Amino acid sequence: MSIEIKKIKFSYDDFDLEADLDIDTGEFVSILGPSGCGKTTLLRIIAGFNRPESGSIIMNGKKDITNQPSAARNIGMVFQDYALFPHLSVSRNIAYGLEIRKLPARVIKDRVLELLELVQLKGYEKRNIHELSGGEKQRVALARALAPEPELLLFDEPLSALDLKLRKELRREIRRIQKNVGFTAIYVTHDQEEAMSISDRIAVMNDGRVCQIGSPEQLYDEPSNIFTAGFIGTINRITIPSDEAGSGMMFRPENCSLYEEGHSDEGDTIIKVKAVSSEYRGGYYSCEAVTGNNEIIRFYCGKKLDCGLSFKLKISRLSRF
Repeated sequence: MSIEIKKIKFSYDDFDLEADLDIDTGEFVSILGPSGCGKTTLLRIIAGFNRPESGSIIMNGKKDITNQPSAARNIGMVFQDYALFPHLSVSRNIAYGLEIRKLPARVIKDRVLELLELVQLKGYEKRNIHELSGGEKQRVALARALAPEPELLLFDEPLSALDLKLRKELRREIRRIQKNVGFTAIYVTHDQEEAMSISDRIAVMNDGRVCQIGSPEQLYDEPSNIFTAGFIGTINRITIPSDEAGSGMMFRPENCSLYEEGHSDEGDTIIKVKAVSSEYRGGYYSCEAVTGNNEIIRFYCGKKLDCGLSFKLKISRLSRF
């Protein structure tokens, strides 16, 4: 399923959402942004839970589903809090949507077994929900959403309640299943690393607007605005008096290194700084230094730098905004 979100507008209290977004069939797109930026509201509009004030949602290039009930959209949704039925077994939770459609018992059983294998929960059919871990519950929720074979699957921060190690494991599983099945996915998250690792494209949102959309590489290497540059990864902002514009330069931590006399290329910028901190990250140090203008620079280094040490940094790939 392809989705075209055209000039959607939605307001509540003092918040206004305006969004345009096109998603191709089979694409995995994450909507990324801080809390309160409108990403979940936009997801609920796509799902049919909220009705926009204006604009349209077009499915497969021709069908307008803007005013269609959510139950008629063939869209599945995976929630942050699982939304499983605690009184039903794993298999009955997965089968729920199929039972509502009154499919034959044999068809339902086969589909449930197929999905249990897909989400790697084979043998869990008779387990009660309270016997499952958080990761297992989310796998059941994913299987239940997939059961009716939706063309589009929506994820509303599904992994935010899990610990970091489990989040990384499950996001790989979600991506594996999405590629295996081939459904279109829209994934809401506030976690930049999560969005970068799982997405074909990312739509960065702030204050009810889509700031930029592109591949993870495009957003990181070629941000089109200051918000995207600062929200995707880490960015340094410094003033360079010798620059013809006088200021407004930015660069990533990996484009900065300790300067050694005679080891610079044409176009590199050399600045004097003083070390503020060095945090060991396993194999390297994440460091902070301060310039003469009291601007903080974050960079990576192969050795620990003593606080207060004065030295020079070599900077490449400076960008102006």
